[in-house]
Amino acid sequence: LGFVGRGEINQNTAKQVLTEMAQSGQSAQAIIEARGLRQVSDETQIAQWVEEVLAEFPKEVETYLNGKEGIVNFLFGQVMRKARGKANPQVVRETLQRALSARKGT
Repeated sequence: LGFVGRGEINQNTAKQVLTEMAQSGQSAQAIIEARGLRQVSDETQIAQWVEEVLAEFPKEVETYLNGKEGIVNFLFGQVMRKARGKANPQVVRETLQRALSARKGT
């Protein structure tokens, strides 16, 4: 629970870790480290992934800027894909919204 509270892993990962803890007797930290399950919350890294995705999908960004805001879910998914699912979803959403809002002003 401490890892979830600190944003180091998400709830789904915590369930997997708990199951493995019960089966193997290993500590949560050992499982998280061994399997590379730690979530990325570094805003600089996430901002880089967001910028890469926005550069890779200019038509989708334009669609968003023209008022079809539902496309943000596609862009969010692409950032998570680039991060191989390890990015903190809340930080990704906030960073993506900021980046898109900045483009609306230009």
